[in-house]
Amino acid sequence: VRKRNMLKQAGARLTRPKLIASYAHWRRDWEIDMAMNATMTQEQKLAAERENSRKLASDMEQLRKELAEAREAMLSGRGQEAEMQRLLEAELEAEKEKRVAHLQQMGVRRLMQQGLARGWTAWHDKYAEHVRKRNMLKQAGARLTRPKLIASYAHWRRDWEIDMAMNATMTQEQKLAAERENSRKLASDMEQLRKELAEAREAMLSGRGQEAEMQRLLEAELEAEKEKRVAHLQQMGVRRLMQQGLARGWTAWHDKYAEHVRKRNML
Repeated sequence: VRKRNMLKQAGARLTRPKLIASYAHWRRDWEIDMAMNATMTQEQKLAAERENSRKLASDMEQLRKELAEAREAMLSGRGQEAEMQRLLEAELEAEKEKRVAHLQQMGVRRLMQQGLARGWTAWHDKYAEHVRKRNMLKQAGARLTRPKLIASYAHWRRDWEIDMAMNATMTQEQKLAAERENSRKLASDMEQLRKELAEAREAMLSGRGQEAEMQRLLEAELEAEKEKRVAHLQQMGVRRLMQQGLARGWTAWHDKYAEHVRKRNML
């Protein structure tokens, strides 16, 4: 039965050539990663995990931005139009990138023929670094004008300092395990964001974006109210327990004090 099922599964896969090609591509990448991983030190593995976490965080930030824009378009009632526009812009951008890549290849080929590739690369690296620093300064200036973002940064800063203090006492194995757990959480969050973004875009294309977004906001508000209510009840419960403990302590003290006064009066 097992062999028969395996043959059925193999036959089903053969009917999906794109899936087979994708799997073969993934398999090659996986084998390369395993081979590299077997020769890496703990420090190299940790650095690789950190780089992976950084890329995941960057991709997740982009997904959050796209999801926020989609929801804003849905609320304003222009979801379908905005999604069609986004698809058109994505297609134009893809064509533009192909054209730019083609021109770059031609340009690089000419430079290599002229023996100037090294000089051009050095100049481009310096220019890219200059642009990166300039953009970072612009972003920093923009952030300083937003008080809520500053408060969020202060909160993040405290968490970061705590993480750094903990990191200083961890072994390489513990650091690697922590980075892998962080990557796993980021991948899970990214998957959820992709799902929400896909649902938002589907609603926008079908023309029911505004209705779907209003429903989502209502459900989010109800969930927030529920969480506030639960937190309030928890606080009341803790307060009652503290009051009961205080009452018991005061009663015990008063009994001892009354007994002490009684004995003193008897003397």
